[in-house]
Amino acid sequence: MLTKIRKIPDLDEEVAPEVGDKYVHVSVMLPCGSQMMHGTVKAHKKYCCGNSIGCWSDNPILDTCLYGIKFLDGDEVLLTAYMIVQAMYAKWNVDGNK
Repeated sequence: MLTKIRKIPDLDEEVAPEVGDKYVHVSVMLPCGSQMMHGTVKAHKKYCCGNSIGCWSDNPILDTCLYGIKFLDGDEVLLTAYMIVQAMYAKWNVDGNK
């Protein structure tokens, strides 16, 4: 279950995704309380010096980068790349259909 966090001011800024960043602008359904909510990956989070928060990996299980997710109701959360990948794959059934 996700815990909502306080407003993250820089999620409202449109940030150009890094070359090859496959998670920014992805839509996902995530559990929020007792219901599923639609959210969009808005930004790859970075430290103020510009370095990525977490370590990138080709293997999603090992990818610890943080991303900001914004829900339709305006709430925002931070998730790791692995959690985003889990939500992306949860949309598909065993036959490969949404």
